[in-house]
Amino acid sequence: MEWDIIIKVSQAFLTPIIGVAVVYIAWQQHKTNRNKFRLDLYDRELKVFEGLTTLLQHIVRQGTATGEQVQQYKMSTLEAVFLFNEDIVNYLKEVKSKVHKLQFVNRIVDKKLSPKRETEVMKEQSDLYDWFNIQLTESVNKFKKALRFE
Repeated sequence: MEWDIIIKVSQAFLTPIIGVAVVYIAWQQHKTNRNKFRLDLYDRELKVFEGLTTLLQHIVRQGTATGEQVQQYKMSTLEAVFLFNEDIVNYLKEVKSKVHKLQFVNRIVDKKLSPKRETEVMKEQSDLYDWFNIQLTESVNKFKKALRFE
């Protein structure tokens, strides 16, 4: 009789314990899946940032970007609209626009221009070089919050 009571009490406690264990395992799997998803997303976001910094570093070193480098930048930032907020997407568009402007200015700087126009073009080229230099730091600030792995 005493063993019957012990078995019934054990069975009564075993069911909730198993239920709690199942819930705990499910919660741990959920956390693992969420972290895996976030890591995959982070890798995609980081590729966009790397494409940006590669282009910026080349422009700062060489003073321009080739058509191929601009194309690589466009390809590496293609997913940005799906990964980042509007501020970052607009920033990436601004970089692309400034690259095209720099390429144009660099092409006309070697042409025969009037002294006044030559001064204007040289000033514009200098301003663009300065802007790209600043972007090496500014880009980190813009992406810092988005690229936090939390």
